[in-house]
Amino acid sequence: MKEPIVFKQTGRLRSLSALALVAVAVAFSINAQAQSTETIEARYKLDVQRCHQGDSAQDLATCLREAAAARTEARNNLLTDHDAAFRQNQLLRCQSLPPGQHEDCLKQMEGTNTQVMGSVEAGGVLRETTIITPGKIIVPGTAGPETAPAVNSQQTVQTLPVR
Repeated sequence: MKEPIVFKQTGRLRSLSALALVAVAVAFSINAQAQSTETIEARYKLDVQRCHQGDSAQDLATCLREAAAARTEARNNLLTDHDAAFRQNQLLRCQSLPPGQHEDCLKQMEGTNTQVMGSVEAGGVLRETTIITPGKIIVPGTAGPETAPAVNSQQTVQTLPVR
């Protein structure tokens, strides 16, 4: 009976990996905060302008109070851009894969030919991506196999796990 191959990480390698991950997270966080302060103030000025123009269905005092409350919440990171964070997580998930699998992972995260089953609440999300690979067929009367167009080929379905 063959013993399974086990890859052991040294403590130093684990520490370096963790340090690199933290450095990337901090860099993204600092960049996001710098941009969001400018965006928050610009949004607040636009809201105040709309209040003074009467573009809301509220009286001026209520509209200004709501604009100030929205600015305060944004400063407290309660109004975050969840789509950008979600997209960033998708890209980070695919980064550690080898080049051939990296592109397939990105396609899977984008949803190209992908079926999504399950939910976070149910314990996990399973993504199944169909990747069509042209097969080889043997044409009667020829010496060997030739590459066939995708229509006449075998389909290979590859399921990429998401961790």
